[in-house]
Amino acid sequence: MSRRLVLIYAAVTEGFFADMAAGQFAFPDDMPAIVESCDRHNMTFTGPHSD
Repeated sequence: MSRRLVLIYAAVTEGFFADMAAGQFAFPDDMPAIVESCDRHNMTFTGPHSD
């Protein structure tokens, strides 16, 4: 079983989701680019990931 808590604030995530759509990023292969986009948009990606 897996549990996940996701908190989303629309004003913060707009640019992040635009990056994800433009780059067609996929989990987990593109984690370095995903984490970098999070950093640019003042978001924090938590949890297990390798970058």
